[in-house]
Amino acid sequence: MSDRTSLYRLSPDIICFGHRGGTIVAEGGRMRPILLNASKDEVSEILENISSISPFCIDDIKNCLPDSLIEAFIESAVIYDVHPNQSKVSNPRRITEKPEHVSLFLVLNQYCNLACVYCLEGKETYEAPARREMSFEIAKRGILSFLDLLAPGGHLGITLFGGEPLLSWPTILKILDFCKNAVGNDVNGRTISFAMQTNLSFIPEGFIEVVKENQIYLTIDVDGPPEVQNRLRPMKGRNSNSFDRVKMSIGTLSEHGVPYMLRCTLTSLNVGILEEVEQTHASLGSVEPTELGLLRPVNSDGFVFPSNLMPGYNDIADAITSGLDRNSSLINRYVDRYRDRAGGPLDWKHGCNAGFGLLPTLTYDGKIYPCTWFVGNKELEIGDLAASPIVCEEAVRHVENCLHIDHDPICSTCSYRGICGGGCGVTRVLTNYGQGSPLKTVAMDQARSMQCAITKTLTNYILSEAIEKQLSAENAF
Repeated sequence: MSDRTSLYRLSPDIICFGHRGGTIVAEGGRMRPILLNASKDEVSEILENISSISPFCIDDIKNCLPDSLIEAFIESAVIYDVHPNQSKVSNPRRITEKPEHVSLFLVLNQYCNLACVYCLEGKETYEAPARREMSFEIAKRGILSFLDLLAPGGHLGITLFGGEPLLSWPTILKILDFCKNAVGNDVNGRTISFAMQTNLSFIPEGFIEVVKENQIYLTIDVDGPPEVQNRLRPMKGRNSNSFDRVKMSIGTLSEHGVPYMLRCTLTSLNVGILEEVEQTHASLGSVEPTELGLLRPVNSDGFVFPSNLMPGYNDIADAITSGLDRNSSLINRYVDRYRDRAGGPLDWKHGCNAGFGLLPTLTYDGKIYPCTWFVGNKELEIGDLAASPIVCEEAVRHVENCLHIDHDPICSTCSYRGICGGGCGVTRVLTNYGQGSPLKTVAMDQARSMQCAITKTLTNYILSEAIEKQLSAENAF
C-alpha cells in the first residue's frame, strides 16, 4: 500500500501508446505496462496534470486517479517515492578496476581484399596505404597486459580483427599457440576465448583444423543475395563477385561441421528483403539465427556515407513488424534481448561498454583505443603498451563522458533512453553530435532514427505482449 504522507513524483520517462482501443502506459526504466481504458490524449492530459504538481502526496492526485490506479502507477514506477533510494543500474567496472570480463580486439592488419561501400575503417585513421600489420610481439604483449588487468578468475575474449584478419594467418597461428601456454600457466585462473570477424573470401591452409581445435567463434558478413552482397561488399579488382567466394568457403565450413554465424548489415538495399536475406543465409547452410548489424553513417575518419544508403525509420519499423508476423529467427533474436530487460531497473547511459574501456582495440603500434571505430583518433586514445600503466584512467573517463547519452540533446530527453542508452555512440562522437556541417547533421539524425526504429518498435511490441498475457490470465478465471 502507498504511504499517504510520502512525497511522490511522476517519472520523466513515460512510454505511452495506443493499444486495443486504450492506451498502454509504462515507465521506461521498468517496462511494467498498464493498459488504461482511455485515449492517448486523455492519458497524456492526466499525466501532465500530475506532473504540474510534483512533488505531491497521494491525496493530491486522488481527483486525477482512482486508488487502484494510483497503486498500479506506484508498482510500475510511473510515480515513485521521492525519498527512498531508487535502484539504479550500476556501471560495470572500468578496465582500470579489475573487471571480470574484457573483450580485446586485435587489429592484426589495417588493409583488406574487399571494398565494402560502408567500411568503418577510414583510409587516414587506419593508414590503409601503408598496409599496417601487427607483429606477434605486440599481440603477445597486449594479451599478457590485458590478462593482468583482469580480476582473478576473469575472462579475456579476444577478437581477431582487421582489415581482414585471415590476411595475417601466420600471426594468428603464433597467437593461438602462445595463448595455450599463457592460460595453462596462469595462477589466477583467468581464461581466454577467441572470435574472428572475417569476410571469409578465402580459406588459408589448416584453417578448419585450427578453428575447431581452438573453438574460434566465426562471424561472417553476408548482406543478402548475390546482387546485394556484390554491390555492398565487392572484391577489390576487376572481379567484384564476393558472394561466390564466400559461398564456397562457407560450404567448406559446413562440410566439416565448423559452427559459424552469418551477419547482415542493415542498409536501404536489404531492409525491405530481410526474409530473402534469411533465405539466402539458410541456403548457405547457416543454422544459427542471422545477426543484424546497424549501419553507421560515418567511418573512423568522420567521412559521411551517402544518405540514400541509410534505411529510414519506417523502413526499419516495417521490416521488424513483418519479421514478427512471420516469426523470423533474425527478429526474434532481438526480441529476446529486449524482453530480458523487462522489469528493469534500466538506466543505461551508454549504448555499449566502450566507454568503460571494456572493448579495448589494440593496433600495430601498441596504441589502445576504446573501440574499433576510434582507431587513429588521438583524442580518444586510452592507452599505450609502452606506457605504465598501459591504460590511462583519465583517458577512459574522458571517453566515458564523451559517449554519455546526456550529451545528446535529443536522446537525453527520450523516454526510451534507459532501454538503449542511445545506441552506439560512435556517430555522436565522430559527427560532434551533428555539429559543424549539414552532412554531419543529417548523419546524426539518421543514426538516431535507425536506433529509435529498433528500440521503439521492439519495446512497444514487448509491452503489448505483456499486456496480452495479463488479459489472457484474467480471462482464464
